[in-house]
Amino acid sequence: MPEVKATYRYLRTSAFKVREVLDLVRGLPVDEARQVLRFHERGTARDVLKVLESAVANAEHNNHLPADELFVSACFADEGMTLKRWRPRARGRATRIRKRTSHVTVVVDRMSTDQLERVQERAERTTASRAARVAGSRRAESKKSKKDVDEEITAVEEELAEKDAELSAPAGEAADAAEPSPEDSASPEAEAEKGGDEGEESGPGAAGDSEDDSTPEAAADGPSADESAEGVSPEAAEGGAEDEEASGDAGQEPAASETEKEEDK
Repeated sequence: MPEVKATYRYLRTSAFKVREVLDLVRGLPVDEARQVLRFHERGTARDVLKVLESAVANAEHNNHLPADELFVSACFADEGMTLKRWRPRARGRATRIRKRTSHVTVVVDRMSTDQLERVQERAERTTASRAARVAGSRRAESKKSKKDVDEEITAVEEELAEKDAELSAPAGEAADAAEPSPEDSASPEAEAEKGGDEGEESGPGAAGDSEDDSTPEAAADGPSADESAEGVSPEAAEGGAEDEEASGDAGQEPAASETEKEEDK
C-alpha cells in the first residue's frame, strides 16, 4: 500500500514538545486523530493538526484514497537547526539562548480489510447505541408529556367538581333555613315558663345588687341630704321660708271664699 506523508519543516517548537502530542495520535484513524488534536490543551496540537490535514489532502488528490479509510501509520518529529541568541548578564558576560526548531512528519495509509471491518462495526455499534439513547429519551419525554396531560385533565375535573358543589350548596342552605328548628318550634307556654324561672332567679340577686349599691364608695361620691341642708346659707333659708308662706296663703284663700258663700246663702 502506498503511504502518503506531509512534513512541516522548521517548526519553531522543540522536538521534545511535539513528540508528546504525536504519541497520542499514532495508529489512530484519521477521524479519531482529528478529534484528539482539536480538543488537546497543548498549543503544538494545532500545528500537528495542520500537518495531518495536509497529509489527508495529499492522499485524496494525489493517490485518490478515501479519507474515511485512512489512519496515521507513522508520525515523528526531527530536530531542526537551532537559532543562537545572546543575553547580556552581569560583569560583562553573556549567556546563550537556543531557539530550537523541529521537522514534523505525519504519514497516513489505507487501512486493511480487517481494520476496516472492525472500524465499521465499531461505528455501527456507536450509531446504534446513540439511536437507542435518543429513542429512549424520546419515549421518556412522550411518557412524561402523557402524564402531564393526564394530571392536567384530573386537575380540571376536580376544579369543575368543586364549582358544581359550590353552586349546589346555596340551594341546600335555603332549604335548611326554610325548615323550622326544634328550638324555634317550642310553644309560647314553654317560653313563658322559662321567663318566669329567670325572673325568680334574678329577684334575690337584684335586691342584693341594690343593697350593694349603697356602699361607702357611693356615699363618698356625693353629699347626703342633711349635709346639703346644713350647707345652705341663712339668706337662702329666709327666701325659702317666704316662698312657703306665700304658697300657704294661696292655698287658704279658696277656703275663705267658700265660707263667705255659705253665709250669704
